Amino acid sequence: MKETIRVGIIGLGGISRVHAAAYRGYGDNAILVSGADPDTPARKKFHETFGINAYVNYKEMLASEDLDAVSVCVPNFLHARVALDCLDAHCNVYCEKPPAINELEVMDMIEAAKKKDLLLMWAFNNRYRPEAQLIKRLIDMDDGITGIGNIYQVSTSWRRRNGIPMRGGWFTKKAESGGGSLIDLGVHVLDLAMWVLDYPKIRTVVGSVGDNFGRQKSHNGPWGKPDSQGLFNVEDYASAFITTTDGCAIKLESSWASHREGEQVALEILGMKGSLKMNRKFRVEGDDNAAVDRLRFYHDNGEAWVDEELHVTPDPAMGRIAGVRHFVDCVQDRELEPVVKPEEGYQLMCLLRAIYASAEKGEAIQFSATA
Repeated sequence: MKETIRVGIIGLGGISRVHAAAYRGYGDNAILVSGADPDTPARKKFHETFGINAYVNYKEMLASEDLDAVSVCVPNFLHARVALDCLDAHCNVYCEKPPAINELEVMDMIEAAKKKDLLLMWAFNNRYRPEAQLIKRLIDMDDGITGIGNIYQVSTSWRRRNGIPMRGGWFTKKAESGGGSLIDLGVHVLDLAMWVLDYPKIRTVVGSVGDNFGRQKSHNGPWGKPDSQGLFNVEDYASAFITTTDGCAIKLESSWASHREGEQVALEILGMKGSLKMNRKFRVEGDDNAAVDRLRFYHDNGEAWVDEELHVTPDPAMGRIAGVRHFVDCVQDRELEPVVKPEEGYQLMCLLRAIYASAEKGEAIQFSATA
């Protein structure tokens, strides 16, 4: 019989409630013990929703509760600090994206987890979406007869129309967020692109970023109360063109704001024998429950072109609950291979750094994951 995992959550904002519900709904596999947040309304909401008292100071929670694992759901600039304290308290860590605000912090987290022989996983929830899981299976099972063949391009994007989050809050302050739409949304879809390619070696990176709508103080999203006078020193738009050492191209776009059709998340994979396209279209900006998912397979059967709709069971939570429960499974059984590996978070943060550097310099970057 598997051991029940005792879990705490640090940072009790909106995303923490998804983590809490995932733990609560996983039967005897996990028990949600406590939470921690210095914000009084957040603690009150947590108690009202889950009937559990929360600590003001997370260090007190770590010292007082016998925890096996912790979800880290704090603002980006606190990810490394909080995760390191959790690891030091012998807790396995499930950390929200991005892993940290730079790759140096991520490496510190990875080394600490290895030293303690503890599990460190990033919440790249889009990997667990049923559409993404099917795409990965179709690519990995390619036997030369079925599948899409050699992949030569992957295009991926997360684009919003009116989606600048909490203007004036930590999302729009570079020192606290590490960046704007790229590190907030782009990190999700770039990870998807890299994951379907088995995290290939990168050759060059060209990036471009802009803050047009941020400077206009427009296009605010439904998250939090915007402060029109608050600091906004991050990008609201980013694009990148990335080449791998084996000749594949990756095209990336992320935006919080734009004059276009509403919020969409897309992944398109072009192969020599066919292509796969995954798309999530939001009827209401930011509302997962009002989203529609599609997965299409374009190929030919030797006689005619085929446009095939692939069907999976919809997941309004976009893999978030599945990701949390996979983390629990991996804590219970350390022989189980995690879907998300710590080193992938490091390479991803190096890629984000290269995109920002290319945009700043106005030239292509020869990529190095160790620079």
